[in-house]
Amino acid sequence: MIRARTVRLVVAWIVLVLSFFVELVGIVDLDDLGQATLHVLGLTTSVLALVALARFHGSQWFAWQRANPSAGAGIPIGKLLTIAVLVGVLGGLVAPADDGLDGRVDVVGP
Repeated sequence: MIRARTVRLVVAWIVLVLSFFVELVGIVDLDDLGQATLHVLGLTTSVLALVALARFHGSQWFAWQRANPSAGAGIPIGKLLTIAVLVGVLGGLVAPADDGLDGRVDVVGP
């Protein structure tokens, strides 16, 4: 059961606003016009997610859930978190490793 909890809502707002700004910076800092479509699509999805969260936050269902919290009616998420951690660890182990970057930094002026 989905419930309107303050901490989860604040985390969702923070993540979505940060993703919006990251996509906006990506559009402003474009070097290759071939990637413009990808950045515009990312910005569009961020805006749509922010609008959806704002509509959810202002809905009657959200207000009702805030006014009538049900104690213990939710499902336990321990197994779901275990699967998420397992997928994250396995993804980190299986992902191909790159060779890194070779670069030179000059700290002495001309």
